[in-house]
Amino acid sequence: MKIVTYKYKESTHLGLIVNEKIYSLNSIASSMNDFLQMEEEGMRKAKELEESIKNANSNLEGIPLNSSVLLAP
Repeated sequence: MKIVTYKYKESTHLGLIVNEKIYSLNSIASSMNDFLQMEEEGMRKAKELEESIKNANSNLEGIPLNSSVLLAP
């Protein structure tokens, strides 16, 4: 699982990289710091979302990895 902070359309977001696309994790946490403070709960939710995306059970639309700028965590 790759969790990143990225910039897209002048806004900074927390995201999950799956198959060369970034999916927003803002429904779980608004920043990497907030995500890390959630500890196991945050990881569990991110893993559930990742599985949902991989199994095509999510309505989230990812953005192409090359359309954003990855930032330091």
